[in-house]
Amino acid sequence: MSSVAPVPADQTILPTSDATTVYASHSQAGYRTDIEGLRGIAVLSVLAVHSFPQWIKGGFIGVDIFFVLSGFLITGILFRSLEAGRFSYIDFYTRRVRRIFPSLCLTSLGHESVMVFFVLSGFFVGGAVLKNGTHFDWAKYSIARLSRLWVVLIPALLATLMVDQLISVLAPGVLSGEFRSTWNSGPSSEGIYSSTVTTFIANILFLQTVVAPVFGTNDPLWSLANEFWYYVIFPMFAIAFGLAVGGRRLSSASRLVIGFVAMAILLWLPWVIQSEYLIWLL
Repeated sequence: MSSVAPVPADQTILPTSDATTVYASHSQAGYRTDIEGLRGIAVLSVLAVHSFPQWIKGGFIGVDIFFVLSGFLITGILFRSLEAGRFSYIDFYTRRVRRIFPSLCLTSLGHESVMVFFVLSGFFVGGAVLKNGTHFDWAKYSIARLSRLWVVLIPALLATLMVDQLISVLAPGVLSGEFRSTWNSGPSSEGIYSSTVTTFIANILFLQTVVAPVFGTNDPLWSLANEFWYYVIFPMFAIAFGLAVGGRRLSSASRLVIGFVAMAILLWLPWVIQSEYLIWLL
């Protein structure tokens, strides 16, 4: 009489069409050094063609490798799910969206991602101002908002300074705008590149895109200037309309003056900041 050997804990039994039992260990369905190696080759080829398009051709082969690997891995996932009787369209597409969408937001949807952040920021920050109402405190609010912005901005400025110094030695063409069309970031040949002390200080004071350019090659710094000015004018409008009170209750004349100052600041800001303020208010 034959006996059935126990199944190791790190193995899964998968039913098959011919009623035999297939054991698939985690090592078989898990990490694959050969696939990781091909992924590395694909990544390097794509980076190379984007970094040096005038010297390196055929980087699209890296994308083709990704397609082959994707087909191989996704097909394997489908077959294993079907054999185990666990396949679900909802689960499959949910996993695909969760894997693809973050990268999509960080690349081709960069600006759109910032708009989503503005909406969320307006909802949470503006909502907190309105919720506090008569207990709104300008000092605590200012410290919280400035510390949150500067903890991102100052390290970003210092990192940009170091990276730009390195670029000026290794690839000066980047600073002249030679790769703008390829990278979709950094200075353009027609634009203004500035890494002076004055521009550095202006960026610390959130005046980039207002009276000064963004510092160095760090284009995304524009969003922090937008955010700062939205933080400034929203509480002022809230106080002007009586929706928040900064300290003691103000007279109608005082609230009117604050409203005019807030409107003057908004009109002083560039049109792009004004228009995106409506998105922040959503």
